[in-house]
Order: sequence, then C-alpha cells, then structure tokens
Amino acid sequence: MKKVWLLVVLAGLFVTQGAFAQQAGFRYNSRTGDKELDLSLGNLNVEAQADMNNFINRLSVSYNVPAKSIDVLIHKEKMQPADVYMSVRVSRLANQPLDTVVREYKANRGRGWGVIAKNLGIRPGSREFHALKHDDSGMLGETPGKGHGRGNGNGRGHGRGHDRD
Repeated sequence: MKKVWLLVVLAGLFVTQGAFAQQAGFRYNSRTGDKELDLSLGNLNVEAQADMNNFINRLSVSYNVPAKSIDVLIHKEKMQPADVYMSVRVSRLANQPLDTVVREYKANRGRGWGVIAKNLGIRPGSREFHALKHDDSGMLGETPGKGHGRGNGNGRGHGRGHDRD
C-alpha cells in the first residue's frame, strides 16, 4: 500500500511540474536545427516572459524596431518572444521587411527557422546563416565559444578551433 501511495504522489508531482514548465515557456521549441541556438532561444523565451516590457525595449533598441511593432507581434499575433526575436534577426540578415518575415513564419512555423530563413534568401553555410546563429547584440546572453576542443579550458584542447559549427 505504501508503494502505491508513493507512486501516486510522485505521479502528481511530475504532472504538476510538467504543467508549470509548459506555462513558464520551458517547452518552447524553436526548431532551428542547432542545439545551442535552440537552448539560447528557450532561455530567451523564459526570460522574456518573466519581464516582457524589458524584452520589448531591449529588442527595440538592439535592432531599431519600434516597440509597438514588437508588442503587436507578441500580444495580438500571439507569437512567442523567441520567435519575435528570430523574426527581427532574419529580417535584418535577409534584408527583408519584418512583415514579410512574419508572413513566412506563419506559413512555415511548423517546418522551422532554417526553412523560413532559406525561403527568405539566407542560404545554409552563407555568412548570413552563420551570423543568424551567433548574435552579438547581447539578446541571447553570452555568446558560446566557437572551438570544438576537449581541453580543460586552458586553450590547449584537441579540437580544430576553427570558426565553424
């Protein structure tokens, strides 16, 4: 009987934590095809939902996009903050109007940001493609290191160390 009770309690905790994680944005899936970028976007999404006004202002200033445009995408169009961020990034890198990127996002959101970027002229392997994955605006937090070494952080790892992913 004690084992059954314990299982019921543990199952209840699992369901409760799963609902909280989904509410908090932990289940956001950016579908970029890049694990590090997906993780960064998931973190951005959680942080943005905790302080939406700060997110809107930072994105507006970082990319010179009117805060009202960002607000409309989040509140009226019901886009996730990380998707709004990606829309702004793709808009800049593809040299396309934000409205064009949002239309493409709505048409292809299930296929992922790689498909959306490609449809808007950002080719895999291009300079723009790599720039999309490595934002220096500070919106994604610290930019991860680029080498692929197995060292102990002293710069003498066994990786290629090239500026590639």
